[in-house]
Amino acid sequence: MTLALALFLLPPDCASRPSIDAAVERIEKTAGDAPSQRFFRSPGNQWTNARNRESLATATISRLPSGESRVEFSSASDSGDWVEYSYYFYDRRGRLLRLDRTYNTTFANSSRLERSYFDCAGRLLHKDQQLLSLDTKKPLPPGTEDEAQPAPLYLTTRQLPFPRSRQ
Repeated sequence: MTLALALFLLPPDCASRPSIDAAVERIEKTAGDAPSQRFFRSPGNQWTNARNRESLATATISRLPSGESRVEFSSASDSGDWVEYSYYFYDRRGRLLRLDRTYNTTFANSSRLERSYFDCAGRLLHKDQQLLSLDTKKPLPPGTEDEAQPAPLYLTTRQLPFPRSRQ
């Protein structure tokens, strides 16, 4: 085994934000071209396989040849008052590395941006948050409410709410 291959096969440093960011960057570069992609839509709370992404709630699982995964959830209200995008990044062992979330609402005219980092045991290492104006993209004053609910936390790919064939 070559040194480069051995280093590639090592698990990421799950306690370091820079190493998690590097792993996520690698996943992002190839997730759109992943040979294994599955699409889901949610009529109600029941996730089913879907050939297209036309629904108020959709999810896409991109599994890379390395075993790493990106899971993208998007949902919106029927009225269009809010939309949410969540991106879950998993290492090759199926452990959550980082969760990126955007929640936009016209009700509060705001955009909440969150980035959460997790260690190998699933503990929160760090969370960055910003609340911006939808119009100006400038920070809103502290105490501004946006009605955002916490994103569901799936610490492993096994916890994802989908049918179980090859996550």
